[in-house]
Amino acid sequence: MKQFPQFLTKPILFFAVIATVSCGASIANADSKDYDLPEHITEVYNGKEGEFRIDADVEVISSDVYTGTVIFSDISLEKGKLLYGDIEKWEITDEIKDAEALKYDNENIYLYKLNDTHQFYFDTPNNVPADYDIGIAAANNLATEAVNLLELNAEIQGPVAEYDDPKGIYSYVLRGKIQDIPTVYMSEVPSIGSLEITGQNYSYLQYGNNLHIENQEKAELLDFEEILDKVQLYAEAGYIKIPDHMSITNISLGYYIELTSEHPRFFPVWNFQVPSLIDGSRFMWGQNADDLFYINAVTGVLVKVIA
Repeated sequence: MKQFPQFLTKPILFFAVIATVSCGASIANADSKDYDLPEHITEVYNGKEGEFRIDADVEVISSDVYTGTVIFSDISLEKGKLLYGDIEKWEITDEIKDAEALKYDNENIYLYKLNDTHQFYFDTPNNVPADYDIGIAAANNLATEAVNLLELNAEIQGPVAEYDDPKGIYSYVLRGKIQDIPTVYMSEVPSIGSLEITGQNYSYLQYGNNLHIENQEKAELLDFEEILDKVQLYAEAGYIKIPDHMSITNISLGYYIELTSEHPRFFPVWNFQVPSLIDGSRFMWGQNADDLFYINAVTGVLVKVIA
């Protein structure tokens, strides 16, 4: 019996959402007053374990920021059938453990959803010759068609693995989003997905956590200077630190989502990033910066330290 890793064997704990649109912008706060932001911040604090340096652009998602709740939705296997060949040739199979699974025409092509999760997979190993190159433009069109066909709330990033993939294979990151706000990978939660195109066909697709806003209300943000004061306090106390010889190079406003006893709630956070410490991170996650910590943009509380 074919077995695949089950990424979501435990409840989702949390993940963050972030997108960047403009610099030095104004945000419409809940009190209807404009919230002006600097384009760039340069600061040096005396951290508990050495200098804490910030030399960062400040980027925001939009002029409107909200808090609220979200819901997760599944991706239909019926829609997934359209990704490959004749939809009548898909048959139920028990070859994949703990999953609702289909197999295509007795070939090694699978479409499946792990039980009790929102994870969705489409896997077609070695189904097309790898040396047939349709070009980036055509591959991009296929990637867009897949996202639209499955009705994924996802942004397509890529191709992202040019240095690693053989010619004719195009790999993409699918970054989940709420409305137009893309998500970032965080902790052990696979809040993003991946898509691979080989030749003229889809050869692999994995996606989970399709998100939809349930309700929302305008957020009232702390003044940005107060946020920086909090950063200084956290650095001096040793709660946050920066890898040696590095600086924070990007500060972005985004959304943080966490589970509650009811529906997951989202709220705005300031995301502080350093240049990536992981070789190939652009291939893995479609970004070249690492999240260091998040600060609640409404309360100033340190929400999560990543590194």
